[in-house]
Amino acid sequence: MALNKGKKKELLERIGGTYKDQYEHAHALFAFMRELPFEEQLVAFEEILVKTGHHDTKKSGKRYNIPSLSEEATERLKIGLGKLVDGHFQFCLAKRPSPTELAKHMWEMINNLGTDEEKIFSIGWLIIDRVVPYVQIPQGGVRLNKDTFRAIVDQNRIKIRMLEKILKWPALQDSERMSLCLGVILENTSQEEQAVLLTAVVRQLQDDAMATAQT
Repeated sequence: MALNKGKKKELLERIGGTYKDQYEHAHALFAFMRELPFEEQLVAFEEILVKTGHHDTKKSGKRYNIPSLSEEATERLKIGLGKLVDGHFQFCLAKRPSPTELAKHMWEMINNLGTDEEKIFSIGWLIIDRVVPYVQIPQGGVRLNKDTFRAIVDQNRIKIRMLEKILKWPALQDSERMSLCLGVILENTSQEEQAVLLTAVVRQLQDDAMATAQT
């Protein structure tokens, strides 16, 4: 199932339109989707989850004469419905669904709400979530218990010190810094050791950012 060219063009224009807030944006998207058959609504909602907020999404700049939700309605719906949408979204994400699966589960939940106002709020609440635009997270990441992690740190202390030196060396460009760090990490053939060394890099960058923020 796919949207025809005219519907796809209209949807992308609405995704990339200009709005005063996310609820006006949500209303424009909902007004388009409600006119579609259910199967096409699922396709359109997947497009919304994948494209909304993405830096590569073309901005149409188009404006729509569609009202946002009132402040009173927004605050009222945040209290109960916001938690419901968040909870269902996190429940779905825990299964690492494909974009199609996520769109189906979320749209079925939203579509079953009682009023248009609730549906518009739910769409708006979703499109400001930090994981939208949505991509499927791959399976198979390295998980280590504390003892194993510490043992690998102990075995690689010299390399961790080297990584810290590279990250702090002032004369390097960011691309030089990261390529040198990558070279050090890839000297280790074990995926577990690579993961620990990369964790050391991330933690050092986080510590440096926090120290900068406090000065």
